[in-house]
Amino acid sequence: MIRLYSNKELTVEVLDKEFDLGVNIAGETKQYTFWIKNDANSNIRDLQFLISHPEVFIVEAPKELFAYDNDKLVLEWRASVTVREGIRVRLHIKAIELCLPPKE
Repeated sequence: MIRLYSNKELTVEVLDKEFDLGVNIAGETKQYTFWIKNDANSNIRDLQFLISHPEVFIVEAPKELFAYDNDKLVLEWRASVTVREGIRVRLHIKAIELCLPPKE
């Protein structure tokens, strides 16, 4: 299972994959760092992260995660207009799970 956290210590889990990025001024850029944890006893490869907003981009993301490993995910919001209320984006995660053989 893939879990999303808002801190490197992996203590604040983002339970809703649709979240508020706050406000931004037109022409400015904000970056957000999240942490992805593979919480399963299997390796994950071909990770794909899809964002539901045309102004939000993935700057850095892992392509694979070993069992119980974690890595950072960096999103960037390049605002084209000033918003008075925060935008909400939805994050979709796709991957292939590789089951590990049982230890003998």
